Amino acid sequence: MTPADYNYLRELLRRRSGLVLAADKHYLLENRLSPIARRLGMADLGELVARMQAAPDEQLMLDIVEAMTTNESFFSAIKCRSSISLHW
Repeated sequence: MTPADYNYLRELLRRRSGLVLAADKHYLLENRLSPIARRLGMADLGELVARMQAAPDEQLMLDIVEAMTTNESFFSAIKCRSSISLHW
């Protein structure tokens, strides 16, 4: 992944999800987005970026954002605990 590819993905994630990646988080993008690129038959993230730049795809965008965001169930757990304690 080139620095330009990294910056493209960083900006895309910032605009679409509010996720701000530091300049040294290349490994995080590689680890989380490489499976998406492989699933689409791409050799690397450079090909993924080229595809997004040539023909933006909303579903692919959602897949990228979802792969990069941590989907915690923290709030659900709090709500569940609150509900349980109210019934005691």
